[in-house]
Order: sequence, then structure tokens, then C-alpha cells
Amino acid sequence: MPPTRPPMPIAAPVPPFGGAPRLDCQGPPVVALDAPDGCFLGTEEGEWLPVGADGRPRSVPARLQPHSAALVTVEGELFVATYAGERARLRDGHWTHLPGEPVVLALVETAAGTVMGDAAGNLTCLEPGGHTRVLAVGEPVTALATAGHGLAVLGSHGSLGMTSWPVEPGGVLREVATSPVDGPWALFRAGGERIGVLGLTRAALVYPYEQKVVAPSMAFPEGIRDIVMLQGGATGYCLLTDPGELWLLDGELGSPSRVGLPRGAGAIAGLRATGHGGVLVWTVTGELYAVQPSRRVRQVLAGGVVLAYPAPAPERAVAVKWSATEGACLEQVDLS
Repeated sequence: MPPTRPPMPIAAPVPPFGGAPRLDCQGPPVVALDAPDGCFLGTEEGEWLPVGADGRPRSVPARLQPHSAALVTVEGELFVATYAGERARLRDGHWTHLPGEPVVLALVETAAGTVMGDAAGNLTCLEPGGHTRVLAVGEPVTALATAGHGLAVLGSHGSLGMTSWPVEPGGVLREVATSPVDGPWALFRAGGERIGVLGLTRAALVYPYEQKVVAPSMAFPEGIRDIVMLQGGATGYCLLTDPGELWLLDGELGSPSRVGLPRGAGAIAGLRATGHGGVLVWTVTGELYAVQPSRRVRQVLAGGVVLAYPAPAPERAVAVKWSATEGACLEQVDLS
């Protein structure tokens, strides 16, 4: 089950952007990937735009097909796979197109390089001149994550496996239990030697080397859309349900505490952890809020926001605005 994209803003008219840096793109940005000197923004239409640490576009966008997976390598290179089978890499301002097919559904960066999982059930290692298959899984690979010195592999049927990485000769996947998680469909960052597993109505922390699963007693029957680990010294997680409700959880995914936005706010469309322990959330009506671990909520912007991400400077963030008539622009905001 692939993650659903949040609905685009349907209300809150956006004023003219004025002097804010505009983005040369045809569709609304839907993803922001951190890079050493800024970030890469990807749009709904498959465009990719490098943005500097100053919040300004650095070059014209590359126009690919809508992406199925993307990441930034430790060297700062952008690698993008698309649902059309494209595989492209941006290095030093130049795009290289690699042989495609089958469609890549999952990517992860390891100490031994970038690993791809595809719709044919292959694990392949990305190399300067192409890629090499290192393991056949037997079902489409929908998510990958590192845990200690191993690699966690989630299949489309909900099975979770572990293998050493790099894979040793004759290496196989060792099955890892995930019960009571129902229908595992995604992995999330959990830190250390544990793996975060997201199911249809439950989340869990899996300790693969101890064969232990920590899952809260509370389920979210309305469905789970996303979950992020708090950063900047804060402990815990922030979970977003399918209807757009926000919950704070402790470091073991327990003690659920619902976070309410001000009366009249739209349903939450997306979230992103900040570097100082808080969370940025934006709504289907284009508002941007900063949420603290104490559950304190402050409105940052009143409309037009479709995406947000932390800025390099402390207590700062970049809001991505979109309007059908004005296009896209970036606005730096203060979170203090």
C-alpha cells in the first residue's frame, strides 16, 4: 500500500507573492529532500529543483516523470526513480540517466552505498557506472531501512526481513516478526538498532537482533498516514492519521496525546520534524503551524502553504507556497 499524497489546498486565497523567490515549476512541490548545501524540491509533475541554503533556486528544474522513490546520497547527489521506469542522478549540476526497468520503489543510503529495491523483488547496489543485483527477495520491495550493520527489507505482502549489509555470499533474508502490526506498509526512522514499522492502524518499534516488538496498546482505526521521530534532544514521535489528526507519542510509542489546532483550522495535510524538537504541520487549507513537544501550537502562516521544511539556521523554516495563478514560491519564517 503506497503512502497517499495529501490533498492540495482548496481554500484560503493566496495574496500575490511579491518579492519572494519564485520557482520555475508547472506543478505544486510535494517533497523536500535535505542536501548539504540546501535541498531538492520535487513536484507533483515530476520536476526537481535545487534550492540553496539561502532559500533561493540554484538552477532550472529537471523535468522527469512523477517519482516512485528519491534520495540524496552522502556525497550530496540526488537520485530519482520514476513510475515510468526512469533512473536519473544529478551530480555536480549534471543529470545522468541510467538504464531503467523494473520500477524502483524504495531507496536507502548505507555505509556501502545506495541500495535500491524494485517491483521485481530485486535488491541492487547503485554504482558509478550503473548497478549490480545482490539479492532476490521474491516480492516487490516497498521500503528499506538500515538497522545497526544490517538492512531491513519490507515486501509488498507485509513481510519484514533482515540481511547483513553488504550481503555476504549466499546471504538470505531472515524473517523478522512484526505482530501485532496489521498490514505493514512502510518503515520509519527510529534510531539505533531498531526499525519503525507502520501498519494500517498501528505503529511498532522492532528490535530485529532481539526478536522483540514494542507496540502501543492504542490503535488508530481511522488509519495512519505518516509518523516522524522528534529531533533536537526531544524524545518521542508525532503521528498523523488519515483524516488529518495529530498525536504525540513517547519514545516507546506510548502515552498518546492528541494535539489540537486552533478552531477553524483545516485538516492536517503533512508534517515535518524540525531540528529543535518541534514539528511543522500544514493543512489542506494552506495554513502552517509550529507544534512543540509540550503540545503548544502557533500559527506561522495563514494560507497558500503546501509544504515546509527546516532551514539551516536555528529556529527557522522554509514554507513552500503554491497558487494556480502565481505558481510556487519560497518564504523563510521564524519559529522562535
